[in-house]
Amino acid sequence: MSNKIKFIIGDLLFLSSVLLISLFLLNPVSANDLSKVKFISEVYPPYNYEDAGANKGIAIDLLIAAMKQQSVPMSAGDIKIQPWARGYRAVLDGPNLCLFSTTRTAERENQFKWVGPISKTRVVVLSKKSRGIKIGSAADLNNYTIGAIRDDVGEQLLKELGISASLIKLGTDANAIVKKLQADRVQLWAYEENVAR
Repeated sequence: MSNKIKFIIGDLLFLSSVLLISLFLLNPVSANDLSKVKFISEVYPPYNYEDAGANKGIAIDLLIAAMKQQSVPMSAGDIKIQPWARGYRAVLDGPNLCLFSTTRTAERENQFKWVGPISKTRVVVLSKKSRGIKIGSAADLNNYTIGAIRDDVGEQLLKELGISASLIKLGTDANAIVKKLQADRVQLWAYEENVAR
C-alpha cells in the first residue's frame, strides 16, 4: 500500500491529539468495579487488532498489564473486537464499558473518563500517489470525495473543518476505505497516519 498512497499534510490538516484508553465511568473505580467492565476495541494496528483469531497489540498489552497491577484477572480474549462505530455507539449509550484506543478530541472530552495517554497521533488525509493531489488549505478538501470510518476521529475532524457531509463517504473499517480509494470511489482518506501505514 505504501508505494501507491502518499500522505498529504497541509497546515490545517496536521491535527495532533492524544491516543487514549477511554472509560465511560463517572467515578474512579475499585478493582472490584473493574471486573464488571466490558472492554471493546477495533482493528487498529499496531495498537489493537486480531491475528490468527487472537487479540493483540500495544494497547491490549498495556490494558492487561494495568488490570494485573489492580489484581483483576484479564486476558486478551476478554476483549471484544468490533467495528469502530458499533463500539463507539455502545460506549456512548451504556455504563461499564471501556472503548480503546480512542483519540482524545475537544468534541469527545466530556463524553468519557480518560486514562492514558498511550501515544501521540496524527490524523492526515491520504491519496493515491498517481493522482498528484495537492492540498493547500482545508477549503481544497471540498474538491474531493473523502473516505472516513463512521464516527472515527477522521470523520469528526473533517466536519469540524467544514467539509460538506456529501463529500464524506463512510465505511465500517480501514480495509473498506482502502478498497474505495484503490477503486477510485474516493480520492482521499482521512485516518491516523501510523495505523494507515
